[in-house]
Amino acid sequence: SNLRKKQWIHIYGKMFTGKTQTLIRIAEHVASYIWITAKVSEFQYINVKELDLQEDTVVFIDGIPNMSNPKIKEKCLQILSECKEKKSKLITTGYEDAEVYVKGFVKSEELVSVELSGFSADEINEIMKKHNAPEGLLRTKGYHNFVELCKGLPPIVMEVVHRMETNGWKYDDDVFMTII
Repeated sequence: SNLRKKQWIHIYGKMFTGKTQTLIRIAEHVASYIWITAKVSEFQYINVKELDLQEDTVVFIDGIPNMSNPKIKEKCLQILSECKEKKSKLITTGYEDAEVYVKGFVKSEELVSVELSGFSADEINEIMKKHNAPEGLLRTKGYHNFVELCKGLPPIVMEVVHRMETNGWKYDDDVFMTII
């Protein structure tokens, strides 16, 4: 895929859109990786050489803070440089589109920013059907209220799917509101 060709993949979006969960799922399919949870007060002080990055290791950075901060941007570029040197990949998350802040510092063929947003109503229906939700449930008022109220946020949708599936898909109109 085109993503495999990129040196740096940045996943961004609003809170609770599933950025961290996406990183976790990707990490499950990677042989060797380093995981960094970016804390605002500590991120700019990461010593890149202390990461002891090995060839073909993926560096995951979850929650890059304010990319408009020059020190944060510089730290990202240092880590990217180390990844390039070691023939490794950098995959990050944050609230902002990294491309906006590193334009001119990173070649366009090296970086892709992917925005995650909430699920649409159709996507929620598809997920429910893939998890064997009864057709009758998808026509209830409670279900339609749930779809509207959860705003398509992946963690909420997936928690409801998990709980409902575990409960054998037993439901009434109030069950969705109780879960939320």
